[in-house]
Amino acid sequence: MKRLADAKGYEIRQIASAVNDAQNLLGKAEYKTADLTITPLDAGPIGHEALTLEARTNARVTYQEKKKQENIEQISQYAAQQLQDVDRVSNEKLDDDWVSHFFEVAPTISSVEMQKLWGKILAGEISKPGSYSLRTLAFLRTLSKKEAEIFTKFAHYAMRVSRNERAFLIDPEKDDDMRRVSGISFVEILLMRELGLVLTDSGGIRQVIEHKTGKQASHLRYSNALIVVESTEAFQKELPIVPFSTIGNELLTLIVVPFAKEYVGIIANHLIDETTKVRFGFITKEAEDGSVIASHVSEVLIVYDQPNELTDTSRVSISDHQV
Repeated sequence: MKRLADAKGYEIRQIASAVNDAQNLLGKAEYKTADLTITPLDAGPIGHEALTLEARTNARVTYQEKKKQENIEQISQYAAQQLQDVDRVSNEKLDDDWVSHFFEVAPTISSVEMQKLWGKILAGEISKPGSYSLRTLAFLRTLSKKEAEIFTKFAHYAMRVSRNERAFLIDPEKDDDMRRVSGISFVEILLMRELGLVLTDSGGIRQVIEHKTGKQASHLRYSNALIVVESTEAFQKELPIVPFSTIGNELLTLIVVPFAKEYVGIIANHLIDETTKVRFGFITKEAEDGSVIASHVSEVLIVYDQPNELTDTSRVSISDHQV
């Protein structure tokens, strides 16, 4: 009974909110069902019938323009907050078409979550013009909350061979441990492909990790970590991957990727053998040219065909690696 009452109360609040918006747009309104009647408290001389078509039009336009302005100002405020944490802001002028398109969409963004997202986009474009394409803006306009949540799940496992290369994740359909850890389903992969956020192929896509004797160790960047692949012999290994599209890569910059040790173990399982070992360290400093300093390096210990175990075996600094 209490649950039913709570549900009915929620319905009434939702209806009342909708009626209030309608009254702001069209004048006083009345709502009736067999069980419920909602009438304006001050119905009378200023009721719906008292307003001319011109007056109702003016009321609607005023209300809508006010909401649009509030949305723009809220997004701009979120952008300003983001820029407070930015060390360097480009002096390059924003593209006029980009600005025009952004502020065509911004007035229609009403939810707080999406306003924060668009605030990040504006801040990112101000910091580095060209970060987000017009195509990405158009895509975000129609992205649903559920689709955004699924994309975030994919983004949490994004990694790169180097900072400027396309990001990818281990293919959950080619790795049982990845499917278990990530919770990413085949249906979700299909959805992300249909949206154009990831790239897939019926035969699978592979990322080559190569090492030549006498050369610097190979690297992968994941979250705030640097994964180092070291070997006493030359090798060429392949990772089964799902790459992110151009739009997907742009959207990744809006998401903070958490670090998961278990995922490093999954990656290492594809790379480690008798002559190759994998270490990871957290990036403590990064230069504009892409070189990084990583410390607290740990070795990934793998017992073949057994669960991964990660232990801190050393504390070695890796300095000035171009990744």
